Amino acid sequence: LCEVATTMKILVTGFTGTLGSALVPLLLDEGHEVIGYSRCELKQSQFPAHERLTKYIGDVRDRDRLVEASRDCEYIFHLAALKRIEVCEENPDECVATNLIGTMNVLHAQRLNKIPRVILSSTDKAVYPINTYGMSKATAERLVMRNPGNVVCRWGNVFGSRGSVLSSFVKTIREGNYINITDKRMTRFWITVDDAAAFMWLAAEKPEGGLYIPKMKAYPVVKVGCLVGRILDKDVRLIRDIGMRPQEK
Repeated sequence: LCEVATTMKILVTGFTGTLGSALVPLLLDEGHEVIGYSRCELKQSQFPAHERLTKYIGDVRDRDRLVEASRDCEYIFHLAALKRIEVCEENPDECVATNLIGTMNVLHAQRLNKIPRVILSSTDKAVYPINTYGMSKATAERLVMRNPGNVVCRWGNVFGSRGSVLSSFVKTIREGNYINITDKRMTRFWITVDDAAAFMWLAAEKPEGGLYIPKMKAYPVVKVGCLVGRILDKDVRLIRDIGMRPQEK
């Protein structure tokens, strides 16, 4: 007898972001019905249409809208967040409203609609956090994992994600063959967006909830900048050490 594939209805918050743009096609390819939830109508209009994708305009700060969007879902992938470190430092109230209250709203929708599992996208900045963004994600992790069936996936730097240093490197290398480094001793753990999406789906399917961290390679940020120069067929002639920001490790 052939095994019958199980299809699910799945809500993805922040689905128009970098990770969502890789995760949603993966879920659709697996045959699932996806409810894409985000607050930007322009990005939603640019996202490819699909017969099993329903697009919801909504903010994770809107509890009632989340409850409506997640009805009959079996998973919620919670990707929506404010993640630029400097923005969160300058606007801590907005960071709390999205990253903490938004997560609490997702968990409220989970309880009300009896959804078995929430899967949170988190960051290594939640480990011994020293900035507002890291503290918000560390707290969000604890909120999510109060339910032992829920999952947290914790990343380092996702290549090419919004706010990534790569876009800054590309810009300055093209303009003047230089890169800005906040400290030449910096290293970062890196993962591709496709690997992150695949890992998140595998973690969601694990029998046990909890914290899942993929194996990631650590690279000096200087080396990454020079490699970007090689890809662009440019010589990085100058590395500017501009000093570590107060909220950086």
